[in-house]
Amino acid sequence: MDKFRFIAQNRGELDGFKEGVIIIPVGATEQHGPHLSVGVDSLLAETVALHVAKDLSPRLPVLVAPTLPYGYSHHHLSFGGAISLRSETLIAVLKDIGMSLAASGFKRLFFLNSHGGNEEAVRLVVRDLAREGVSAAAASYWTVAWDALTEAGALDWGRVPGHAGSFETSLMLHLAAELVHGRPPLREDAPSIADPARRLFVQLPGQGVGKDGYTDDARFASAGKGELYFQIIVSQVAKAVVEFYRQI
Repeated sequence: MDKFRFIAQNRGELDGFKEGVIIIPVGATEQHGPHLSVGVDSLLAETVALHVAKDLSPRLPVLVAPTLPYGYSHHHLSFGGAISLRSETLIAVLKDIGMSLAASGFKRLFFLNSHGGNEEAVRLVVRDLAREGVSAAAASYWTVAWDALTEAGALDWGRVPGHAGSFETSLMLHLAAELVHGRPPLREDAPSIADPARRLFVQLPGQGVGKDGYTDDARFASAGKGELYFQIIVSQVAKAVVEFYRQI
């Protein structure tokens, strides 16, 4: 996968990607319940991006920038283990990354987000970059894959993406089982089947994430489900990258 990593290229090799798409994975460092590592979001963003680059390499050049491992995670601070940026800091950092890449000659920037707390920020950054003459796109991996994941039954087992529930636990069992430590206590909450982008968003002072830092029951999580979800996500994100590429 190194041939798709920005940091593995020298400056001459980078020239070969400037007419293609550069994916900027945007993750987070925060607790994921009592059973998953704090790097879930960053690992997922980078791994999806690298597989998309690999799958698209015969058709168009795609390069993956270094993953931003910090996001807006203030609502996780009370649990410990979070390294968070303020929303205004996150937006400024992402914009600076975008402007730096544009100044280096990259013409198509695709921000791939894997943390719900970052979703508004990456979209605002794309709007700001366009105002500066930079072509950019932004998406959370689950939003572009929502219909396909729904059709595959992902919502039958819990929230998508949820937080440290069945969905993310399944993905981690497939990608990095060594970072999954058992299952959290069982929960009988009714899963939400609504697209998060279409629900009323409420955040109250002092409010955390779910109960004990996870949103839904992971008892039925499995590596098999995670493999299916991952294949769907990579396929759908790749389609979104191609769609973006063709518009410029």
